[in-house]
Amino acid sequence: MKVKRFEAITIPVSNIQRSLRFYHEVFDMTVIENSDQPTVHFGHQKIIFELSNTFKPMTLSFVVSDPMPAMENHLKNYFVTILNGPIDKSDVKNAQSITISDPDNHIIELISYQK
Repeated sequence: MKVKRFEAITIPVSNIQRSLRFYHEVFDMTVIENSDQPTVHFGHQKIIFELSNTFKPMTLSFVVSDPMPAMENHLKNYFVTILNGPIDKSDVKNAQSITISDPDNHIIELISYQK
């Protein structure tokens, strides 16, 4: 069997509305209004938010089309703290990454491939 892509991932969060707002505003992901579950999507992928009082933070990686300086400015404009980076990805040629966290401390690596 050959997997083409993932369809959806479920992330536990402490506040659904805050998470929807963060992923929509910071990453320009579309909120799916008529979904049975609180969901955002980008491309063919969906992130479903599940309310939970206790959970272990997850780690996510997103590839972004923005160049690194634009990404840094965008994050600063939304008052998102950069935890690490920008750094050169040692395992990928011509790529840099920045690490941030969402409101529930899920770690998010943002990767920008240089041309």
